[in-house]
Amino acid sequence: MDKKDDDSQNKSITKKQIKISRVKNIILDGALELFLKDNYENVAMNDIADSVALSRATLYNYFRTKEIIYFDIGTRYGQKLIKKLQKLKDPKKSGLEVLISIFKILLEDTIKNPLIPQILENLYLKLNDLNLLNHFFITAVNKNNSTEVKVSIDSLDRHIMGFTNIFITYRRIMNSEFQRGKIDGSIKTSLDDLEFFSMMNIIYLGSGGFFRSFQFPLKQYGMTENKIVKLILELIKSQLT
Repeated sequence: MDKKDDDSQNKSITKKQIKISRVKNIILDGALELFLKDNYENVAMNDIADSVALSRATLYNYFRTKEIIYFDIGTRYGQKLIKKLQKLKDPKKSGLEVLISIFKILLEDTIKNPLIPQILENLYLKLNDLNLLNHFFITAVNKNNSTEVKVSIDSLDRHIMGFTNIFITYRRIMNSEFQRGKIDGSIKTSLDDLEFFSMMNIIYLGSGGFFRSFQFPLKQYGMTENKIVKLILELIKSQLT
């Protein structure tokens, strides 16, 4: 096969990959909208297929189960989140300043997509059922890269492993800024790593539930979404200083 044939084949593969990625994103967008509207438990694969104008057979060509779609929504979000968080790294800013900026992004993202904290909560339940939740915490908090922990994470199904690794990375970024804040003096809390990890979970998962169920009109009571985010950030800051 000459170079022209190689180039032609590579272009063909690239076009196919682009098409697969585009269709998958359409499916994920349609499923996300349904999950937000009707809850994960009440949505069937047929509903997802109908929402994106695909046959059920075609949908199954891209995603074998609803659970894969669910966790892939989380993974797709997580990949974008990591890129945003990495841009926040700034040696000129204190650990506390960067940490508050991270929380601000998380809260603002939760307002736009309150499903993400729910997916994380269900990941915890899934890992707990598999007796792997402790390994997840150890890896996320202590940067444990032992063979035992790596094998445990790698044993997960692809869609769960992808989402798990994304959020291990996200937790490590937060924990790194938490440690840096303790060193530079901007964070004076007595919380240890695990207590800080627990506090993050309470705030993040709790805010997700709050924004999912907050039905009455915020503006009528003078409580805009921006004001709520500001109040939560002030609460976080008060716990860290």
